[in-house]
Amino acid sequence: MTTIINYLTAHPVALGIAVIISLLIVLSFARRILRFALVLVALGILYVAWVSWHGGDPAEKAQKASRTVKQAVHKGEGVMKVVDWLFKRDEERPRKEE
Repeated sequence: MTTIINYLTAHPVALGIAVIISLLIVLSFARRILRFALVLVALGILYVAWVSWHGGDPAEKAQKASRTVKQAVHKGEGVMKVVDWLFKRDEERPRKEE
């Protein structure tokens, strides 16, 4: 690792190329995350508009949705135990020989 650092610090052109490549990689990743965040924001705005147009209270709906998600997470823990049990049971069953 120190040889790479020494090489880059000794050769400014190589360091410049490495910096440009690194920036391109970081910016392409950031662009994907930004695009995903913009889609989530747009979906949230559309949901708020839909709830308001149908006579609901968006804040109340958001609180109800958060409670539902919390309950689903708590139920999910039990579901995972059942799934683990089912897979465990499949491994213990003897296979039928024909």
